[in-house]
Amino acid sequence: MLRVAPEEVASLARSKWRMLDVRPEFEYERASVAGSAHVPVFVNDNPFEDVASAVMNYVHFSNMGGGWYMGDRLTILNTSFVEDVLSLDAVSTNTPLLLVCQDGRRSLYAAKLLYEAGFKNLAVLEEGFVKCGSSGLKTNAGADVKELRLAGSGAVSRVVLDALGR
Repeated sequence: MLRVAPEEVASLARSKWRMLDVRPEFEYERASVAGSAHVPVFVNDNPFEDVASAVMNYVHFSNMGGGWYMGDRLTILNTSFVEDVLSLDAVSTNTPLLLVCQDGRRSLYAAKLLYEAGFKNLAVLEEGFVKCGSSGLKTNAGADVKELRLAGSGAVSRVVLDALGR
């Protein structure tokens, strides 16, 4: 697996590598790279679907460093992630994929899942969009935020960023 430094991401994205954004839908909708494919490795969890999810939400909420207080949404593993990636146009286990997410952790996990499924040409953006900003990457028109690095910001953070015009 290739680890891509933030300053190298734009040149790699313009080469034979196909960019695959693995962030959840709500982050992808806030800002995304034009031309990137999107398959979330984690999907939104329904917090009231069962008792275990309700307890998890309570614990997550009570941690004042995150959770609902910060506008985070709980997610669970997308059990069809590999199949969803393979269903993309012109993607096979031989396709070079550049995996991107907000801070790099989900990309690493997605790379693990894809590698175990037989993908060998994988690259991961080190430290994600938080560190690379836009780095010359063109974002999709109509994005909710002006910079990719801000797409993962939660509720309280969003209010502050909106007030600052970011």
